[in-house]
Amino acid sequence: MILEKRPRDSDDPSQGHKGSPLTNGHEHTSGITVEVITDSETIINEEVLRVRWYLDDWKRYKALGYDSVIRLPGGIDPERDEGVISDEDIRNAVAADFATNHTFYETFSRRFEQAWHTITDVVLPVAHTVYGFSPSGHFKVMGTAYGTGGGALQTGGVVFFKLPEYRLTPVRRTDIEGVVHEVLNHEATAGLRKDTGMEDSIHAKHHWHKERLMDLLGRTLLVRAGIMMRSDVVMDDYAEEQAGDLVDRLYYAHPDTPSEDDLLYEGRLGELVQAIDDGLRLTVAPPA
Repeated sequence: MILEKRPRDSDDPSQGHKGSPLTNGHEHTSGITVEVITDSETIINEEVLRVRWYLDDWKRYKALGYDSVIRLPGGIDPERDEGVISDEDIRNAVAADFATNHTFYETFSRRFEQAWHTITDVVLPVAHTVYGFSPSGHFKVMGTAYGTGGGALQTGGVVFFKLPEYRLTPVRRTDIEGVVHEVLNHEATAGLRKDTGMEDSIHAKHHWHKERLMDLLGRTLLVRAGIMMRSDVVMDDYAEEQAGDLVDRLYYAHPDTPSEDDLLYEGRLGELVQAIDDGLRLTVAPPA
């Protein structure tokens, strides 16, 4: 199922506000599109690849403290069976889970579609103002039962969203928060952050500075769009602790009294990314 940016009233002044109903899974516009993966075999294949990714990079995730929140299929234990888990083992475990999880994937698809329609109507125009460009591209998205909270494992890859049934955090992001965070914050800005210390990779030199910037961008978009109150947006406390001093100082025009309507680099996201990266090179030693 492919969803595109819905036309707004101004796209055709001769028409009243009627929305844009899906036609054979497509909406007819241009700019940014998302493709929701719904085919069972493709879901299983992607889940197998996702689990393998975490196993291959297990030591790095553990070093970042993610090992306690990474969900893996039953019977897959990287601590017990390091280096001996085959792709066939993973596929069998994922397929066994799918009998229970298939309805969760279906529900995710419906909820994502609802969230995306709201985002295209009211968040994308705000993103254009904040970023200085309109987010664009084609993104594949899918619910997942495994791994951390979500996101693409590599730039241009499938953007995963943890199925609500398997989210562990005490305070969970709403559907719209999650989509804004992963698609509009991470994926739509990945090109700007390429070759910086905040690139979209688990091996980024300054992972928590990247996450703090993504959180701040998401909060600004949601507040300005009138979707959420500032105090209600879920933020990563650890990212703020590790990176807030530098990132917030460059993000807000007046960091001591931060306001989502008062940004230092309004409409110049590329310059903001460069300023943070320059600051990191001058003041913060990369983690071991």
